[in-house]
Amino acid sequence: MFTRQTLRRLANDNSYQRGEAYYDEGQVEKLRREGTGFAATVRGSLPYRVALHRGPAGPEFSCNCPYDFDGICKHKVALGLAVLDAYGTELDDLAAPAETAPPLADRALATAIKAAWADRKKGDRLRFLKQALAKNDDLARQFLAFGQPPAPPADPLAGLPARLTDTLEVLDFDEDFWENSEFFYEDDEGDGLQEAADELLRDALGPFAAELLHLARGGQLVGALRYWATACGALAQLEEPASDDFGLFDGYGEAALHQWYAVLATVGWPDALLAAVLPPAELAAGLAWLAAHLADPPARWPGFEASWQPLPAGPGRR
Repeated sequence: MFTRQTLRRLANDNSYQRGEAYYDEGQVEKLRREGTGFAATVRGSLPYRVALHRGPAGPEFSCNCPYDFDGICKHKVALGLAVLDAYGTELDDLAAPAETAPPLADRALATAIKAAWADRKKGDRLRFLKQALAKNDDLARQFLAFGQPPAPPADPLAGLPARLTDTLEVLDFDEDFWENSEFFYEDDEGDGLQEAADELLRDALGPFAAELLHLARGGQLVGALRYWATACGALAQLEEPASDDFGLFDGYGEAALHQWYAVLATVGWPDALLAAVLPPAELAAGLAWLAAHLADPPARWPGFEASWQPLPAGPGRR
């Protein structure tokens, strides 16, 4: 049986108490059932993806936070408490494997459906389908999407400054973040703490670097240049994270820019542009955009040497 005592046994006292506080504060979001398990987002120093499912010996958790010490992490505890409160009477399938229908029965049902479908009149089929769609919202959504052309890809530049701000200004650099970091040790003199903060920033910026590289490798020169310049400008204007208990940042925007460049160097920017096969029209458009950008460059960023500026100004440029 899956109970609070299960969680107490799986977690140490500190993780259990912090997980309980997370749950009480409403940090468990988007709780949902997935097959015979459960998943949710638990907000800590970052939003973490947490799942609970049945394993060979009972309940098993997964979480993408860096905690790997004594017992399960607080995010797993928070999810477990949320599941107990929301599904307390429906948790038998976490304790014992669920019985599945024999494959022979599935094949027999499929054969019967195929024969019945061929035997029914078209009007009967349509009436049944209409009634089924009216009763099942999920099936209705699948019907709406069935056979339709895929939606055009979203513009990665749409709302980019807001997305960067929303991602980075909600980060917490607090005791909770530090104690759950793989860099944590008791007599740290600051190096481990700074490295942990830098890694958190790089992790948060990784998906944006992937979007940029996708544009570059796809030969979208103008889109890649615009994405890069827009991201740099947005990062430079960051004000502060949600919390900075250790005073890590004299300038949060400058720190984010340094880590942005570190991430880009790791993933191969701007070499990806040089390797891309560019249609002549795209190359011409990219050069035109670049010339206009150089003629009226964005404001210089305090604290950065010339080589760190988004695009260097040429002779006669201001």
